[in-house]
Amino acid sequence: MKTCEPIPYARIFSVLVVVFVLLAPQGAMGNNHLTDSVKAYNNQDYQTAVRIWQSYAAKGDVEAQYFLGVAYHKGHGVNKSLTQTID
Repeated sequence: MKTCEPIPYARIFSVLVVVFVLLAPQGAMGNNHLTDSVKAYNNQDYQTAVRIWQSYAAKGDVEAQYFLGVAYHKGHGVNKSLTQTID
């Protein structure tokens, strides 16, 4: 039986985060309001990224809510939580 190599999910996610932020429509909060959080996440500074996302997510920012959900799903910078992932 042939084994498959694991899919590098972290790398795929990092690329998707950057693409999503760069191509997302401009919101009320400005041009690149999540740039610092994406940089922090890509540098594995998950706590900083989560802190920024929480701030924007509380204000209703959909992008920040998505990224925060992914952080909860992966347990990056927060305790892994399916409940928080879908909230």
